[in-house]
Amino acid sequence: MTDAPYPRGADTTEALVPVASAGEEPLPTRGKVAREFALFQVKLIVDGLKDLLLSPLSMVVLVVGLIAPGRARSMWRGIYSLGRGLDDWIDLFPDPERSAGEVAGKQTMDSALNQTEELVRALRRGGVGDPHVQAQLSAVLRSIDGLAASAGIDTATPSVEEPAAETRA
Repeated sequence: MTDAPYPRGADTTEALVPVASAGEEPLPTRGKVAREFALFQVKLIVDGLKDLLLSPLSMVVLVVGLIAPGRARSMWRGIYSLGRGLDDWIDLFPDPERSAGEVAGKQTMDSALNQTEELVRALRRGGVGDPHVQAQLSAVLRSIDGLAASAGIDTATPSVEEPAAETRA
């Protein structure tokens, strides 16, 4: 009798892949673990940049509030709104019960990064002329427009007027 769990000559490579119990979701691969780590690090960096943005803005509101106290309240509300919007978009600690990449129907940084990954994969497969790549590019641009709109930034293409013809005498 042998102590080996597999009969001689059996393929044992399946034993190297972790398997979840029945009813559980499959265990992540090393690649997925590394990707999750990288995403979390990127989110931490973006969250830190958010703080670096909001800190000097709050100092500006303080100065304006000391000079013109009546304007401070609306400026504080604007900073709080910007901070909440960025927190929702970064979604540093996502709720596992919620659909991945969505917070109250809005896109998050996760969904933007997922779209970017899909775009890079599509570019590797077929290049810019591929209809799938065109669809991915459109999705990424719509995400950028949505983020800009939520921040109150107009993304319409500015019209460029031709300069008036100068007459020289």
